[in-house]
Order: sequence, then C-alpha cells, then structure tokens
Amino acid sequence: MKKCFYLYLAIYFLSSISNRSTAQCFPDSHSTNWYDGWISCIKKPSPNDPTAAASHWILYDFKTIYKIDQFKIWNTNDPDHLDWGSRKVDFYFSEDSIQWKFAGQYTLTQATGKNNYEGEDWQSISIPRARYILIRSLENFAGNCHGFSEVKFAAEKIKINTSSEDPQMEDQALIFKLSPNPSKYFTVLEIDTKSFEPVYFEIVNAYGQKMYSKHYYPSLSIFRDEINTREWPSGTYFLQIVQSNVQQNTLLQKIGE
Repeated sequence: MKKCFYLYLAIYFLSSISNRSTAQCFPDSHSTNWYDGWISCIKKPSPNDPTAAASHWILYDFKTIYKIDQFKIWNTNDPDHLDWGSRKVDFYFSEDSIQWKFAGQYTLTQATGKNNYEGEDWQSISIPRARYILIRSLENFAGNCHGFSEVKFAAEKIKINTSSEDPQMEDQALIFKLSPNPSKYFTVLEIDTKSFEPVYFEIVNAYGQKMYSKHYYPSLSIFRDEINTREWPSGTYFLQIVQSNVQQNTLLQKIGE
C-alpha cells in the first residue's frame, strides 16, 4: 500500500524563502496565491554539492526510508507571478543527507493562474531508497524568483528509521546519542564503541561549512562531549561520525531564543 506526501508535510525547508502549502479547496486544483507554495528569490549552495554553483532548491526530510516511483507538481499559480514557476527541475535523493544520487531532470509547464488549475500529470521517477529529496529549480519562465505551489510523491515505506525525536543510532560497533535535539544553547554527543580505532566526527551546516569537529581515541568509558551551539544560526545541521569502515549520520536542529 502506497502513502502519498504533500508539500505541507515536508519537515525541512532549507531554501531562501519557503512557505507551507495550505489544503486545497477542491481535489487536484490549487489556489492562485503565490504564498501557497514554495518561492526562492536568492540562490544558495545546495546540500548535495556545496562547492557547486548556487541554485534555487528545496529539501524534504521524510524521517524514514521510502521507495518513490511517481511525483506530481503544481507550478506557481499566482496570475501576477506565473513567470516565477519552475520550467526545468532536477531531483536528487539520499538516505543520510551526505551521499546523494541523481534521480532525473524534468521540464514543467507554466500554470494557468486559474483556481481550477490541476497541475502537471503524474510523472514516473525511480528512487529506490530515500529519506531526503532535494529538488532544484534550474530554470523559470522569467524574473528573479523560482518556485512551485505543491509537490506530491507516491511512496512506499520500506524501512523504519530513527526519527529526530529519538536520534540514537546503533551499529554493531558504534552507538551514539545526541541530546538535546533540537538544541538551543548546547547539545551533548555520547559515543560508545566496541572498537579502539580512532573516531572522527564533524558537524556541518546546510552549505557544507564545518561548525565543529574532533578526533579522539576510544577507551573503556563512554565518550561525552558538550557542544556549544549558542552562537549558531537557527537551522538544520548534519552530524557525521566515522570510525574505520563504520559511518553514522544524523541531523541536529538548532532553534533560536
């Protein structure tokens, strides 16, 4: 049995300007307000390759692993801003937000600006395993802003992953816990490993910039490190822990005052 996800259910909006979609009045039709959707007017480096040229993009975290085989997009439907609609988009997917794979490039049509606009037809896409979906808007019809009103995925849950509310990850040789998460002033990382191989961990922001890192050599006790996040901007950060051939990843949310 497949489960569909809507734009307003996405967890993280890491683009420059983003808004959650509201429920539609009629099935498959969309409102004519530009703010009922996602709009980006400033290019930023994307999470799949922070060293590449900046672009307009939006990132979704489904909190667990899904197989996705179809998607449907409603383009920007505001009559005064139809040109902001995305004309060409590409998709990337990832299980851990670190390693990304390309899922395809698609051409979209301009919305009608009418309240009976029903979006693009369903399109096939091959995403065998993904927790994160990244959509980049490569071209619009005109203007400085890019966006679309809504996206829907036809998805099948294939694996339960640990959610951000319970971020402990376990491997045969490595267990870690990050708490509190979300973090306001600090977070504590605890690592317990059966191996005495050196451990390296780092935390980077959505643009790949390193915020914190450390090497240490395990002992018989659990490693504990209190990380000061007070001065960090609010947003999503990525923690990666590496020990020999074992690698673990999770997300850290930083919230403001």
